[in-house]
Amino acid sequence: MKIKNIFFILIVSICPIVRLGASKTFLSSRTLATNALLELALTDNEFRNMCNDENLFVLHIKPVYQRSVNKTDLARYFLPNNNCCIDIEENGSGDVDSIWLNLVAPLGVNSFYSSQVCIEPQRTVAGVIITAFLDLGCLFEGLWVGFNMGIASARHSLNLEECNRTEEGAVGDINNFCDAVNQPDWCYGKLACRSLHRSGVDDIQLKLCYQMLTSYYADFSMYAVTTIPTGKRPTSNYLFEPLVGTKNPSIGLGFNAMVCETTCNDRVVSILGDFKYRYVFKSREMRSFDLTPNGDWSRYLLVVTPDQLLSPTPAINQLTFNTQVTPGSTVELWTAAHYQHCNMHLEVGYNLWWRDTEDICTLCPIALERGIFDMGGFCSLASTTSSTANISQGPRGDNAALSNDVFTAITQANINLLSAAQPRVFSNSFYLAAAYEVSRYCIPVTLAFGASYEIPNSTNNGFRQWTLWGTLGFSF
Repeated sequence: MKIKNIFFILIVSICPIVRLGASKTFLSSRTLATNALLELALTDNEFRNMCNDENLFVLHIKPVYQRSVNKTDLARYFLPNNNCCIDIEENGSGDVDSIWLNLVAPLGVNSFYSSQVCIEPQRTVAGVIITAFLDLGCLFEGLWVGFNMGIASARHSLNLEECNRTEEGAVGDINNFCDAVNQPDWCYGKLACRSLHRSGVDDIQLKLCYQMLTSYYADFSMYAVTTIPTGKRPTSNYLFEPLVGTKNPSIGLGFNAMVCETTCNDRVVSILGDFKYRYVFKSREMRSFDLTPNGDWSRYLLVVTPDQLLSPTPAINQLTFNTQVTPGSTVELWTAAHYQHCNMHLEVGYNLWWRDTEDICTLCPIALERGIFDMGGFCSLASTTSSTANISQGPRGDNAALSNDVFTAITQANINLLSAAQPRVFSNSFYLAAAYEVSRYCIPVTLAFGASYEIPNSTNNGFRQWTLWGTLGFSF
């Protein structure tokens, strides 16, 4: 990594960023298996004690519960114009013209379809992390391996609510916004009006480490790290779909260090640290895209073919396709202060996590052979296309969509690749944990509890969340 990028990481980790970009179609969290805080909190210190006590194996089983709290910020991530609520107006005066969604008031009424829609996205995760360290000094002095695996069930809820509705829709079974964004004609990009969940193995992390310096008072190690992907590919059937695990393998390097001092009455104070860099490789994923000339939520426009200008179909079906996604670099820094007195342990720590912007490219040339439906021309039976239309424009009023003189097709150059790419994000986490050691049948047993709070520096492209976890640990 270039030196200037390292300085950039350090500066931005301190200075908050306010994201004012376009809405996005995809967001995922980091996996449990690669989270250094959940891997190393209390466990790293016990591994140090294991080496000094000539034990060979540490096993920690950690139940985990996470919940995100930045509902408003996540709403701005997904909704057009950086809003947390949007106005749905059939007359073209809102954020979204309802006609694009087949929401049309019945004939003969004196008002148009109108409502306000708000979402409050929330992610909850319940699972267990299995962490193990094995000393291979019997094979090669100073060599050890680490294993970290997460098993999780993730639940995502948009908490969609529509209020102040003036009329019910009159097209087929589409009576309201929830019906409109879950209509059968949409194959992708639906906005679920219920919770969605997925369970599975949340990736596996493996480390091979060599202790370069070791003593009772200090040690320094370096390691190679890799991750084994265990997840399913994103389908993009729904916006804000829950994911567990990834399809992206990774490799990297890291450093781990500890210094400690024994004070009076056998009290021990330790400073622990870990730095990890990983490069995450590409995989194929389904992603939905907006159009650069047409702005936020242009994926929910209607499109037509040259021979069916009066028979529009949902653009979301054509603007969701298989892509090659490369997450790229991630950097993680963990540090903690550990206090031990007899069988009691107390630890306070900090974790910095940085993820680069995803790189997305299409796997083959895109030939849509479709143009954006011309609402104004449809009303006058002289329809062509409306290549500059956006989701707020309708067929009437000052905000009416403009018609093209001739059929104008969507081209590959119109695809906004950034609309489906996760942006760069920093995350700062702070935690407090406590443990008590007992011995059963000559086996040291650790009982622990911890809590952390995570704050993304980019205000609405990451998860602000709290985490609770427990630990049942054994040393052999």
